[in-house]
Amino acid sequence: MISLVFPTYNEAENIGKTISAIRALNIPDLEIIVCDDHSPDGTAEAAEKANPETKVLLHEGPRGLSASVVYGFERAKGDLLICMDADGQHRPEDLPAVIQDALACGFAVGSRFVPGGGFQERWSAFRLFVSRASALLAKIFLGTKLHDPMSGFFAVKKEIFRSTLPYLNQGGFKIMLEMASIATALDQDLKIRETPIRFALRHAGESKTSARIAFQYLVMLFACRKVRKKLLKENR
Repeated sequence: MISLVFPTYNEAENIGKTISAIRALNIPDLEIIVCDDHSPDGTAEAAEKANPETKVLLHEGPRGLSASVVYGFERAKGDLLICMDADGQHRPEDLPAVIQDALACGFAVGSRFVPGGGFQERWSAFRLFVSRASALLAKIFLGTKLHDPMSGFFAVKKEIFRSTLPYLNQGGFKIMLEMASIATALDQDLKIRETPIRFALRHAGESKTSARIAFQYLVMLFACRKVRKKLLKENR
């Protein structure tokens, strides 16, 4: 079985369209989980109405995207775990390729910055600068070789997720980067594939990027760097 987790907060206008588009792909043995951070706009209720087979979880514990993803992954039945955004920016049509690559290697990341990837809208110079600067910080602090370490679209085999779980900080919004950094420290032979994706326009609502999220990202980088260095030393 494959489990797809949508971490959500105030996505009531988007979640129904996204679930319908995923179901239309007719992926066999697919479990869809919406892990909602108690959205005041009724996201959980909208998800339940969209499809009765969708599992809707109200995330208990510290709020935040990373913590919601982990909460959903821990309760998923699938042997392959996938995270996507519910706002339409991660296109359903890119999902099969991400699944195929993850099944082949264990960990796959939907990447905007590899050949075949890109954007359906033209980003402003400032937005591109922020993305590139964040990626550069990830390379400096964590030594990542990923072209798109900011991606929130990824798939990982359950056993790899479970191996990283004791070391995850779960703070902030970049759980993929943290998980990938720890996984490659635990298993230095692990080769993460970057699957090209086209980053689409948000259906509705506003981006959740803020100064608080930027601060959480820096905190995560420092914490993950410390853990990664320790694991690399232990697993030489």
